[in-house]
Amino acid sequence: MGSAGNDDLVGDGNGDILYGEDGDDRLRGDSGDDLLFGGSGEDELFGGLGADSLTGEGGADVFVIGRDGSIDTISDFTPSEDNINLLGGLVFEDLSIELATGTLSSATVLTVSSSGEQLALLPGLNPTALPESNFIQQDCI
Repeated sequence: MGSAGNDDLVGDGNGDILYGEDGDDRLRGDSGDDLLFGGSGEDELFGGLGADSLTGEGGADVFVIGRDGSIDTISDFTPSEDNINLLGGLVFEDLSIELATGTLSSATVLTVSSSGEQLALLPGLNPTALPESNFIQQDCI
């Protein structure tokens, strides 16, 4: 668990629960299915390997996703504040941004167009609310 300052938290690879609390925090879950909560501030959340749940909780947050064979859930993405950092050479043009189907039909899914690999699920967000300006490309955090 973080503190009121700017924290850099890294999980141990066993399905971690990380809380950044206040401040501008960097949370990295590593491997395993992790739960990451940024808290207030401008946080950077990267689940790493596994099906992770990423919640920024306030402030302009950056959610880091890439090809790892699993789908992350970004639970509170705010297009007017937040960004998605695409890893591994991915760019916006590589993505298909569509409404999910079935029981998740009120969520947007981000898929790599060429392979069909699903990267992230954004519940309660319309696909048209995600313009290219919400995506950035940085090699790592």
